[in-house]
Amino acid sequence: GERDLNRVVDFLKDKLDRKIILAGFADNAGDYEANLKLARIRAETVADQLRARGITIGHISSCGPELPVASNASPVGKDKNRRVEVWLR
Repeated sequence: GERDLNRVVDFLKDKLDRKIILAGFADNAGDYEANLKLARIRAETVADQLRARGITIGHISSCGPELPVASNASPVGKDKNRRVEVWLR
């Protein structure tokens, strides 16, 4: 994760004039509301790490289990769906 954070910071350094949005996601196992909370916690954790590296976050969003990028039927798919995306506006 540390390497990924540093890679994201390097990418964002010349885009600091744009609004940075972090969107947290989860797999679909368990309660929907709990997944929304987990997704938000993920995004907030990444936001804290980016702020510590000098990046200003414009907005944090929780998308929960919406918009999966892989099947939730396998552990590998669930891991891929437990993510934080960085969006630029």
